Amino acid sequence: MSATGLLKLSLWGYRLALAILAVNLLGDLANAILRSDLRTLIGLPIGGALIAYLLRPRVRGLFTAKVGAGERGVPDPAVPPETR
Repeated sequence: MSATGLLKLSLWGYRLALAILAVNLLGDLANAILRSDLRTLIGLPIGGALIAYLLRPRVRGLFTAKVGAGERGVPDPAVPPETR
């Protein structure tokens, strides 16, 4: 579901992806600590890297620029200037 939102550059998809990744990170950490399953630690750098990527200003801007674009007279960045 979050993949669909990310592909559509929707804010809900962005927020859902961040939430899912955060829960996954906490789950991996809890499994490593409570169950002594050190194999789950491989998910920490992977999830952390994905969260860091999504929080980069350029990537975050792709999703925040779409909010209300066109509604407030703000040009939609996804539409080339020649076609506006």
